[in-house]
Amino acid sequence: MTPTLAFDTDHYVFDASSGGDSFGGFCIPNLQGKDNIRIRAKVKLNSSSAYCQFGLGFADSLQVAYNGGFTYFRIRGDRQIDLVEGNNETTFNNHVSPNTFYYVEIVKQGLNTTFTVYDENMVVVNTTNYSPLNSYNNPYFYIIRNMRNANNTTSIYEIIAESL
Repeated sequence: MTPTLAFDTDHYVFDASSGGDSFGGFCIPNLQGKDNIRIRAKVKLNSSSAYCQFGLGFADSLQVAYNGGFTYFRIRGDRQIDLVEGNNETTFNNHVSPNTFYYVEIVKQGLNTTFTVYDENMVVVNTTNYSPLNSYNNPYFYIIRNMRNANNTTSIYEIIAESL
């Protein structure tokens, strides 16, 4: 299932397609295989639903099966932050709120990855250092969301990628 990404005045609306409890997203162009990179997105979750989500991640294939071939970090409308790799998931509770601006960031340097969420003033809300189980030698970078409940949109105001 593919979500929708539509422009609305000054931001993009990242929406699901009511595709059940599955995930969908978009590859960030021109970043495949990059290392020593920082990717940061300014987003706002528009619902308090657990299915209102925004995530940044990477995978070696665009045809990812649920077997550990991907890693992503997401914020959710139910105040949770999740770090997911395959069927391994770590949850951090009560860190984000709906209808509030956040910056979600990945810094990937070799096998070391740092995932950080900042508030709208760039104050750290949560940071996690992680060494993925997979090596991700030629990763694609992407944005992702849960596909359940099409009315749980996320607003995306910017996505910035930079070499370190």
